[in-house]
Formats: sequence, C-alpha cells, structure tokens
Amino acid sequence: MLLTLSVLFGWLNHKFLPLSHSVGLLVMSVVTSLMLIGLDALLPGLRLLDQLSDGMQRIDFSEMVVNGMLAFLLFAGSLHVDFATLRSRAVPVFLLAVFGTLISTAVVGILFWSLAELAGFLVPFAWALVFGALISPTDPVAVLSTLRNANVPKELQVETEGEALLNDGVGIVLFTVLLRFAISGDGASVSDCRGSRSKTLGHGALEADWGSST
Repeated sequence: MLLTLSVLFGWLNHKFLPLSHSVGLLVMSVVTSLMLIGLDALLPGLRLLDQLSDGMQRIDFSEMVVNGMLAFLLFAGSLHVDFATLRSRAVPVFLLAVFGTLISTAVVGILFWSLAELAGFLVPFAWALVFGALISPTDPVAVLSTLRNANVPKELQVETEGEALLNDGVGIVLFTVLLRFAISGDGASVSDCRGSRSKTLGHGALEADWGSST
C-alpha cells in the first residue's frame, strides 16, 4: 500500500505540480496526513487514524527497510556515480561524510536540547544527540535525483553524491553508539529505539523511491 501511494503521489506530482519529486512527495504526504486528521476529527466514528496506526504497527520496518529496500535504493543511486572522479575527490568526500555528519549531529543535538529546555521539556542531552544522529544523514537517492536536474560543476556534483552515499553508514554507526550510551542510564529498550530509526529510514526510503526510478 505504501509503495502504491508513493508511485501515485509521484505520478500526480509529475503531471500536475511544478515541484521536484522529493519535494512533491513530501508536500502531498503532509497534505494527505492533514486531510486524514481532519476527517478523523469530523467523523470520529470511522476511527481512520486508529486503523492506519494499527496497520503501520504490523509492518516490520527494520526487516523491510534496513534489510531490504535501503540496500537496493543505495545501489540504484551508486550506479550513476562517476567512481573515477570520486576517487580523485576522496579526501573532501571523506571529510564531509565523517566530520560533516559529526558536526551536524552535535549542532542539531545542542539546538534540540536547548529548544526543549526553553519549551519546558526535560530531554536528556544524550537523547538529544541521538536525535541529531538520527536526522543528520542526508537522503542519498533524493540528493542524486536533485543533482541530476541542477546545473552544478562536475567536481561539486561528485563530492555531493559521494558524501550523500557515505554519510548514511557514518550516521548508522554514530546513531548506534550514541543510542547505547543513552540507554545505559535509561529504561528504554534497544529494540524500541531501533524501531524508531527503522521507521524514519522507511519514510525516507519511500519518499526517495519515485525519485530513484526516474
């Protein structure tokens, strides 16, 4: 059902909206979610959100995304990378993928922790860093799809493509390390938090699926 919706939204965006595939899918996903929330508020007897939530909870995102779709999406994205040029730009790609992800994790984690404190929510700093590691890696397929439609220098395109492909691995390792550090003094289970990571990967993979096929 999710793949069908992804393809349907991609087709509607291609036919009727002047947006890139990734942005169009995101916009239509948000609009659809708001419409469902509105219908559920107007017609509570239908229990639309409860039925959708029950259906989503029955999906094993860890198995479907991490052990299935993600590998094929990354492979499809890497097919379009010029590896000869990538080797010549290995140093900046490595610096961006490793240190860029580390810096982004720290900055996002500190900002999230600070905003939570200002809003009156007590979020442990370790969990704020876990959130930073969760969202810092970019979506490689969406980046590759966007770059194909942009007129950028070849070197910059290869660096961006290489960084987008490699920072997912860095992000997963960083997320796992920070997660284990955070739960060492918390009651949350590793499986629950891994499920959260897998669901986020699943949403990103579904948004990128149409972009990788065009």
